[in-house]
Amino acid sequence: MNACQPPPFPKRKKKFPKSIASVDPVEVTRARTWAAGRLSCTGRIDDVQLVVGELLANALQHAPRPRAAGAPVALLGLVETPPCVEVRVWSRRPELVEMAARCPDGEAESGRGLLLVEAVADAWGWNAVGSWMVVWARFGVGGGRR
Repeated sequence: MNACQPPPFPKRKKKFPKSIASVDPVEVTRARTWAAGRLSCTGRIDDVQLVVGELLANALQHAPRPRAAGAPVALLGLVETPPCVEVRVWSRRPELVEMAARCPDGEAESGRGLLLVEAVADAWGWNAVGSWMVVWARFGVGGGRR
């Protein structure tokens, strides 16, 4: 078993939650920068930033808008459990759907985000927690891509 494949919710060493209250695409850029500034490892920062962007863009596109002003649309967390880093993006879902990396139609302008996540992360998946869905991706920080 890969050292970077613990149970879905490993004991936390560091957790950095960030609340995303706007669906403005600039939030994705801010989140990538936020994530890079909080990682103590340096070997996979580009991969982590890519995945933060893809997972957060999915959450902002598909999650329902909050009813209360200022309520989060999504939550972003980083968990460092050496030798791994885990990205988690939480979003509300009225109904849960099976998530899988699928090849879109060749003419489609979107639909490739989870394929990118699958390509650069060592593991990824999703869990339902109440009315929230959390999509996670893990990275071993000792080396490059698998």
